[in-house]
Amino acid sequence: MNNDTIQLIVPKKADYISLIRLTSSAIASKLGFNIEDLEDIKVLVGESCILTLSSENTNKLDIEFKVVDDDLEILIKLDGELDIDEINESEKKLSKMIIESLADEVEYSKNSIRLIKSII
Repeated sequence: MNNDTIQLIVPKKADYISLIRLTSSAIASKLGFNIEDLEDIKVLVGESCILTLSSENTNKLDIEFKVVDDDLEILIKLDGELDIDEINESEKKLSKMIIESLADEVEYSKNSIRLIKSII
């Protein structure tokens, strides 16, 4: 699966978060992540989707799972812009803290959240 990219496009609806979480854990399982990391990845992806779903500027989510060496890179892209100021609201700070504690790397941009989890 090295250097493979898997893409999932879903409407901006909370109903699809479970599908995204399941897909992320299936891919991570194929890569050899242990059970604790699989749970971390599901929580990480779920919280990231919740943040992006709070944006009023998007209608769909485009999730890319990319396997590079011993890393799983997850890119959650919006078709609009992610309002970084919205992320800093108090109710979203917990999600942001969870994301940053579970991912090895996190990068926020105007229209995406990039997550990296490494196989240890």
